[in-house]
Amino acid sequence: MARAQRFLNQTDAARATLHRLFRIAPNHPSGLVTLLMLEFDDDNYAAARACLERLEKADLADMEDIYTVISLSAGVYRQLGDDAKAKEQEEKLKRFNADLAQLNQLLEKVMQGRSDLEVSRQIGMLYLRIGVHREAERWLTTVLQANPQDREANRALAQILARRGVLAQSGRAQPNQAAPASK
Repeated sequence: MARAQRFLNQTDAARATLHRLFRIAPNHPSGLVTLLMLEFDDDNYAAARACLERLEKADLADMEDIYTVISLSAGVYRQLGDDAKAKEQEEKLKRFNADLAQLNQLLEKVMQGRSDLEVSRQIGMLYLRIGVHREAERWLTTVLQANPQDREANRALAQILARRGVLAQSGRAQPNQAAPASK
């Protein structure tokens, strides 16, 4: 709702909506992205940088949100005079776009029925690099169901689960250890 309000130039209403959201879920990822957009729109770059710091811990599931964060962060750092950090984000955006193009090509192969474990692993690794961890987990789990000894898929899945803090609790997909056959 806050994004629609922002789109309609109802920034006060959008901020009020986000205020209510953050009382319930202080680090709601999409809410933080919307707040970042509002702060950037208002040239409030210090507040935008604070949003970026909060977003570092967020698990963004939406590629558009990830793209928005990367592209706006370059602008925020540029406006704050941190050209090195801005350049880093611009390079990250170039990698994101290249990874997304490669991902689209691989997904097209899947849709045409020309997929194998290597394609599935590559898709999982690209989703991981892009930052869409749930999709990465889904594709890597598929690889491990067919080949539980796949080291690259095991390491990547362990990285995802460790980030979420569930690796120690579940013992699932630790490096060089087979993953369970099903979810």
